[in-house]
Amino acid sequence: MTPNKNLEKFQEFKRLHDLIHETLDDTISPARAAELQALLQSDRDARRHYWQLIHETVILSSWAKGNSLASGEVEVNIETASTVDLAPPAGSLGHSFIGSAVSVVAQAIEWHRHPVRFLTTIAVLTGLFLSVLLFWIWPRQASNQQTARQQATHTGQPASVAKIINTHQVQEASSSTAAFVGAHLRTGQTLRLKSGLVELRFQSGARAILQGQSTLTIEGPNSSRLEHGKLVALVPPAAVGFSVTSPQATIIDLGTEFGMAVTEAAVEVAMFAGRVNVQVNDDSGAVAQQQVLRAGQSARIARRQIAMATLADKRSEFVRKLPTPLRTRSLDLADMVAGGDGQQTLHRRNAGIDLLTGQPLYSPVPRHFTEASGDRGQYRVASANRWVDGVFLPDGEGGRAVQIASTGLTTRQIPDTDGQSYDHLWNGLNDRYVRTALDGVDYASQSILQMFANKGVTFDLQAVRAAHPDWRLARFSTVAGNCRGSVDYLVLVDGQIVFERRNHQASNTGLSMDVPLAPDARFLTLVVTDAGNGSSADQSFLGNPKLWLTTGDSGSVSDRNSEDSTKR
Repeated sequence: MTPNKNLEKFQEFKRLHDLIHETLDDTISPARAAELQALLQSDRDARRHYWQLIHETVILSSWAKGNSLASGEVEVNIETASTVDLAPPAGSLGHSFIGSAVSVVAQAIEWHRHPVRFLTTIAVLTGLFLSVLLFWIWPRQASNQQTARQQATHTGQPASVAKIINTHQVQEASSSTAAFVGAHLRTGQTLRLKSGLVELRFQSGARAILQGQSTLTIEGPNSSRLEHGKLVALVPPAAVGFSVTSPQATIIDLGTEFGMAVTEAAVEVAMFAGRVNVQVNDDSGAVAQQQVLRAGQSARIARRQIAMATLADKRSEFVRKLPTPLRTRSLDLADMVAGGDGQQTLHRRNAGIDLLTGQPLYSPVPRHFTEASGDRGQYRVASANRWVDGVFLPDGEGGRAVQIASTGLTTRQIPDTDGQSYDHLWNGLNDRYVRTALDGVDYASQSILQMFANKGVTFDLQAVRAAHPDWRLARFSTVAGNCRGSVDYLVLVDGQIVFERRNHQASNTGLSMDVPLAPDARFLTLVVTDAGNGSSADQSFLGNPKLWLTTGDSGSVSDRNSEDSTKR
């Protein structure tokens, strides 16, 4: 053979060798795969080399696994192999290569003469099969998924921009978009709720709670359209700009939590925290009027006009968090003051509410007393707290009316005080020297709502009911403790005193309170005042302040005693 022929033969062999290894490495292109297929079908020597590589792979696999399979135990009938799809097209290698290799090699094993060797060989081939699956098929599945996403993009199929992360007692008005946890929503999809609650998380990070009856259309990763019904939007800083459009107005978030209610007649917006920009468009779509709303404000948009208002009683109309399964028959008010769910799942000790602003407070212990004076009777809405309507510094000097709720509810039954208060409202005590044991029970290890005189706090019972619709609020109970000085205790329901103890002196004995709650009671107000002799050193707290729930017609004292006894 001439040198040129030798060189030509070597180049052909190298080309075949490269094609086969590209196939084994799964890097072969469709054109190169077609080239290899044609070469194997036309050249017997090429087929022999092809299957020799498979044979060597089996032997190497056997050696790596510690088996004693010899090279003579696997033979290939080249003529039979010529009828098999030897070189699969690129993109389908995982299936056809394995099928060809295993079927052809297995046919060549002299299993009737060497049954043990046959089993060993099958084990080797199984290992080879699984290896190919691991290194070829799984990566291809991921690649196929990526290709599918790319194809969806090229074909105009919308991608998921929101996801349903929670639901509660949902009834759908339409089956066009199923409302179930884990459902992905695309641009243009619409949720139609007959009743219940659905919580969505948008791609931007914004969350929305949709209340039935409502119709919401997803417009993008950070926008939606509320045709009618109610929602609450909770928008983190990363999602500022989240927008909700409606037939009459567009709400654009500026970093906030807000509620929105859409009816045929008007759009109402209630601000819980942060700010939003309310835009009203004219017939041409241009912005005709806009207004920035801040925490504690609300607005009503009707006939393309914005009317401002205070938050008032709008807060209780919106569900700001989906119900969570109750672990106990009671809800802890100290935990609620700290922003918890009342079940102490977050263990938010050393958190509370600023008596002068109504805003949350977070502070490690020990902390110093902070004097709040000159703010007599001013009611502060706790807009960032789901359960607390507001706080105030009580002073009924001269029998004047004192506001005790965001609706404007007042009472003239608050005692005269010195108009001062030390520290704020806390879950837990801020002074380690305060005596916390009453009647042999140390409430520091259980639950304490710190209420040094003078302080008032109002809880929104309607919000509690909305969070636990399967339960009924039955009673309020606590054990009050006064470590120093003397104080007055008042408990009011919807502005009426239902419990009162004047001039309660410091003692190691607790003052038990147990107050029934009517089914329609809206506000529970707790007040501690200075008993007319100044607020200095009036170290008072409420131990285990709880709302008791029941599924029956009335609360059960035995249930409360049973639960409390487990903590003593």
